[in-house]
Amino acid sequence: MFLHIFLNNLFPVFVIVAAGIVLSLTLKPDVKSVSQAVFYTASPCLIFAGLTRNPMTGTETRQVIAFALLLAATLLALAWGLATALGWRGKRRRAFVLPIFLLNTGNFGLPVVLFAFGAEAQTKAMMYVAINALLTSTLGIFIAAGGRSWRKVLENLAGVPMLYAAIGALLVNVLHWRVPDLIMRPVALMAESGVSMMLLVLGLQLGQSLHQLHNHIGMMSLATVLRLVVAPLVAFWVARVTRVQGVVYQACMLEASTPSGVACAVVALQYDLEPEYVAGTVFMTTVVSALTLSVLIALI
Repeated sequence: MFLHIFLNNLFPVFVIVAAGIVLSLTLKPDVKSVSQAVFYTASPCLIFAGLTRNPMTGTETRQVIAFALLLAATLLALAWGLATALGWRGKRRRAFVLPIFLLNTGNFGLPVVLFAFGAEAQTKAMMYVAINALLTSTLGIFIAAGGRSWRKVLENLAGVPMLYAAIGALLVNVLHWRVPDLIMRPVALMAESGVSMMLLVLGLQLGQSLHQLHNHIGMMSLATVLRLVVAPLVAFWVARVTRVQGVVYQACMLEASTPSGVACAVVALQYDLEPEYVAGTVFMTTVVSALTLSVLIALI
């Protein structure tokens, strides 16, 4: 059964990711430029088009936001407490927690939700992606900087296109506006390329971290267990507290169980926060998630 789930829901995702890794190792493209192009175009278009085509109710929106924030807060507290108990302080503790509570909900999560549960569930997951992007650009930066960069946090908050896309889509739905075809058609065209481009970019980014896997194996393994085993268990509790049901439950549970976000590696490199450990954890959790997500999809 698990093999069937993997082949039908996860294998297509990993094929495109693998293609990105091969391209990264052979052609050595400018990954940062490609990533930024997708981040500022295809990703927000995908979210805007999805949320306007399949509007979420006010209750669903509140539930997804509550779920994402409560899960992030709980995982951050658990990871911070464990790091403290292990005697880690300063940069090492801050580096340890980043890939545990910041998830790859966009590049990886959205395609998997689509293949596993369909377009409706993917639409619900888009709100989760916007919240995760907000957390990465604010709380993630704040932790990485050691609590000394409020100005940088505010600057990053102003530059999260997926957040604007989600807010814009919510306004369109609430006010019952009709977006002119002149605008919606190019947005829809960009959105159609979004899933494949996000996966390809993920592969390009992971290809850059392959050489870092031999370092921090113990620390990466512990973070992988927390991200892919403990986090889904915590998510089951969060789901009960927030009372998510149906496709919203499926979308939230799967997004909560995705690998560590590639953005963590970017932030860690920017702030010299054990970047080899963070990049290695992103790669390790992505590979191991082929097993853990197969099990999760079967359960939910």
